[in-house]
Amino acid sequence: MSIAHIFLDEFGTPELDTSKSGVTQYFVYVGVVIEENELTNAKNILNGIVNKFFGGTHIKSKNIGNDSKGHSVRMQILSELSKINHYAISLLVDKSKVDSIGLTYKKSFVKFFNNLLSQQIIDKYDEYHIHLDKLGWKPFQNELKDYMETKGHGRTLFSNNTFDLQDDITEEPLIQIADFYCGCIGRYYCGTFNKNQAEAVNNIIKSRLFLDWFPREFVNYFGASSYKSEDFNPLIAEIAVKSANHYLDIVDDEIGCEIVKLMLQETLINPFRFVSSNEIKKKIIAKGLKISDPITEISKIRDKGVLIVSPIGKKGYKLPSNEKEIAEFYDRLASNVIPQLKRGHILHRVLVEQSFSAHNILAKDSYDLLNSLINTVVNYRTTEE
Repeated sequence: MSIAHIFLDEFGTPELDTSKSGVTQYFVYVGVVIEENELTNAKNILNGIVNKFFGGTHIKSKNIGNDSKGHSVRMQILSELSKINHYAISLLVDKSKVDSIGLTYKKSFVKFFNNLLSQQIIDKYDEYHIHLDKLGWKPFQNELKDYMETKGHGRTLFSNNTFDLQDDITEEPLIQIADFYCGCIGRYYCGTFNKNQAEAVNNIIKSRLFLDWFPREFVNYFGASSYKSEDFNPLIAEIAVKSANHYLDIVDDEIGCEIVKLMLQETLINPFRFVSSNEIKKKIIAKGLKISDPITEISKIRDKGVLIVSPIGKKGYKLPSNEKEIAEFYDRLASNVIPQLKRGHILHRVLVEQSFSAHNILAKDSYDLLNSLINTVVNYRTTEE
């Protein structure tokens, strides 16, 4: 039976007028998810951090400076926290894009986003217990607790799930870990860290962090739809032809050179025609040469810098003759690569959530590049000026 404990805290204020002094652009919720059988270890790690860096009192992210000394402390704490099997879910609210009238009321704001973040863990565990740092006056705390229970985050005849507001010092110290994560994420996105600090913080937490935005903005990764013209572009064609000629000058690969010559030939005859894999294979064999899969050979040629495109929705290869053909090639690339990276993220998230990060494969150094690519795709969002 999987029992999860989610420790919630926040960064920033519900104030939406970011023009006011001290009001940050982003409001951050963080939930640190720890399996029940890992709680003892988590408490021991937390006590060690508190004794070492906070004089035996408690973690308070805002008390960690943004200078080099504070950055060193922050990185050491993150290193210590990595000894706990856990992961973090976070909701980053761009307050400049929150235009709902109802959310201008602080109570509604707090209720809405607490529920939105908490919905991420419903049905993922046999039982879960949410621990939120106390906020506001007692009447609002009771109001928030009642609201969250009506959203399915409370005990029923069929579940032992709970939602409680607790003091992070006297009642539930593990909330301090969420406070620390909030500080890291909030400062990162609010631009408090310098470039090197930001990269260092991101590199150490990215494999454990699952970040959502509000409002959610759907990104169109495919750019070709904006190009309507099939007109010949002499500059693009010239660049492509030069890349092919350069290959013929420096590469000693008979198969590759024959394919490039075929591409050049077709460009001079009909710059808009695509040459199929079957046609390439037949012409190479007709020259008495053996060829396996033309796709493999084309990949090798591209690795040498030859601009050969194979746009989405079309069969075959050619040297590009306009920007649209290049954009459509990136469409094909994006339609293959981006979904695979998203699938990798889904697999990673399920594994980390269900093992409470005990099996965090992407945290290994050997997967650093792959993890960075996955995070780039998953967290990518457009920014409206």
